[in-house]
Amino acid sequence: MPHPHPQHHSLTTEDNLRLAVTSCQSTEASKPAILFCSGYTSDTTGTKATRILNFAQKTNTTTVLFDYRAHGQSQGSMETATIGDWISDTMTVFKYAQKTLAPRQRWIVAGSSMGGWMALHILKRYSQHVAGMLLIAPAPDFPQKLLLPDFPLPERQKIQQGDIGRWYDPEKTPEQGYTLSETFLAESRKHHLLDDPKETIPCPAPVRMLAGMKDEVVPLAHMLETLQLLDSPDALALVDPQGDHMLSDETNLARIEDILQELVSLRTQNA
Repeated sequence: MPHPHPQHHSLTTEDNLRLAVTSCQSTEASKPAILFCSGYTSDTTGTKATRILNFAQKTNTTTVLFDYRAHGQSQGSMETATIGDWISDTMTVFKYAQKTLAPRQRWIVAGSSMGGWMALHILKRYSQHVAGMLLIAPAPDFPQKLLLPDFPLPERQKIQQGDIGRWYDPEKTPEQGYTLSETFLAESRKHHLLDDPKETIPCPAPVRMLAGMKDEVVPLAHMLETLQLLDSPDALALVDPQGDHMLSDETNLARIEDILQELVSLRTQNA
């Protein structure tokens, strides 16, 4: 069986920024393809992205990874990028991949942390092209609901007054911290998915969620709320009692591969 080699190329956004894309293209049209959406400040060189690319090569599965604007090798500035921009970047890549790399196939859409939010927006717009969902510690609505509450009160007051608030984990350097503004938060709220518990996203495809009980970034309750958002006949959550937010240890990387293999096999059998 031939093993596809990774190809590195770029796409141009509507506002003329270059997005870095990595893909493996299979000749097996009976298999679904995979799109992986990385987390906030992560990119295609991350541990999970690298493992998923290796999985693509081992299993001869068309797979696409990419860097959002202001991430990795893509152009753009974190000071001006918004959640809406990253959703737009995701749609640009997905539409390109669906049209050019795997036009006859449906897609397993995988997302980690913020990437789970991006993946859900793909499902919301293009459910007819989705063969399965893998949500890894998904964090929809995270700036307002998860990040802002962690900011010290003086920093939250700055944000309310129109200034920029800053916060970083004392165990990390200030360069690894976060900044928030009311402008960024207001824009992010336009893309919330969990504000109305009565709203659901139809999902005829199987859904698998991987979560860590010791995740200190995204509470398990938030992730389970995300799972409940999906109106799917086949939705399962796998919770690692020792898992943190990264879920990048060997045990969970192997689980990610197993889940992808399951989703690929389910779709291939039903094709």
